[in-house]
Amino acid sequence: MNRIFPLKTRQICLFFIAFLPVNKLFIMPSIVAATARQDMWMSALINMAIDAATLAVIMFICAKRNIDFYGILENTFGKTGSKIILSFYFVFFMLKAVLPISEQRDFVTLTFYFTRPGGFIFLPFFLAAFYLCLKPLRCVGRCADLLFIPTIIGFVFLIFLSFGNFELGALLPFGINGAAPIFEGSYIASPWYGDCVYYLFFAGRYLHKKKDGVKILLSYIAACAMVLIFIVVFYGTFSVIAFRQRFAINEISKYSTIINNIGRFDYLSTFMLLISGVVSLSLPLYFAGEIMNRITEIKKPWIFPLIVSAITLAVLVVLEQYFASIEKFITGYASAYFILLGNLFPIVAALFSLKEKKHEIYQS
Repeated sequence: MNRIFPLKTRQICLFFIAFLPVNKLFIMPSIVAATARQDMWMSALINMAIDAATLAVIMFICAKRNIDFYGILENTFGKTGSKIILSFYFVFFMLKAVLPISEQRDFVTLTFYFTRPGGFIFLPFFLAAFYLCLKPLRCVGRCADLLFIPTIIGFVFLIFLSFGNFELGALLPFGINGAAPIFEGSYIASPWYGDCVYYLFFAGRYLHKKKDGVKILLSYIAACAMVLIFIVVFYGTFSVIAFRQRFAINEISKYSTIINNIGRFDYLSTFMLLISGVVSLSLPLYFAGEIMNRITEIKKPWIFPLIVSAITLAVLVVLEQYFASIEKFITGYASAYFILLGNLFPIVAALFSLKEKKHEIYQS
């Protein structure tokens, strides 16, 4: 009897294209621009290269194993050890959720309202996130099948409107500020990267065929290229004042001739990206809830999706006045945590998996 897999290779490819770029188009460009300035694209390129290399390693080692990430951890570190490691990933995903959700909440409330509404205006998002967290993994794949379309259309339209104000000279000369700002910009941007870690939770849950690894990696690189193009156009539009443009997605196209004549026509592209953003923002909560269900083995799967959604909502409402400090903490001290669990440990886990497979072959 053939095993039924919840995901298809196509859905993993579209997952990265549909959801990876969206969260990186809001405040991340302005934060990196404040440090790396015209070399901010180099900072982004470093993050993307590290993530792509991490994905390549864990994919080509784990893809042929007929076991998922949970099985790899349990077989390698034991049941107790695997739960300890998963608890660290629970913290990873909870931290990964806070900053993107808060920035998109601020974007919506400050951009689409004349007066800023109360903190619970974003409550419908958490209801949608809670609903998604209750669904099996195949529903995430189906979302990717649908939402890659508005992501691509919204992105292409946004870049088309912005390109008329782009000046390549703003990016020159390369590296004039030295290497330190480039690497610092890469470090503080780490919370928005590390999306290759999602593949750990896809491994063993789709039927891997020949050349599937190349397809997935190319899709990941295509998603990274979208972000890189956006960053280049963003700095080429605003140059030395780019760090002041808090919400890059809202500012990058506002000086287009079409907008000057018709109005904020670019909101159509923004709305398309926000549609995909609902699922993109929900993904850390989705996997945080799944991890806790695995750790505790509670029979009621709705409990932890409710808990992680409620915790995140409470943090956003109660600590709203302190988010400048939270943002500084996440992009500062917590960035090392994102690099450790988003890049270093996945490679270690994959290598353990390879070693274990060789041991199994030797024993047989």
